Amino acid sequence: MKKSLDVWSTLPFKLHYNHSRDMDVRQDIIAALKHHNRIAEITFDKVPSSVFEKISAFMQEPLPFLTRLKLTGL
Repeated sequence: MKKSLDVWSTLPFKLHYNHSRDMDVRQDIIAALKHHNRIAEITFDKVPSSVFEKISAFMQEPLPFLTRLKLTGL
């Protein structure tokens, strides 16, 4: 099964991640962040700093459709 956003339409999407529920989806987050020109909302809830460090490199591109950003740590 292909695990890529390339198979979806080009509509903007919301990216939600809750560390207490989704323990090991970092690869999915990174895949979604590579589509920075489609992200309308980002919510990272209860995320440890080690995860923030790993994904921050993928958040360096402009996010032209971003309308909401919520980041909370542990």
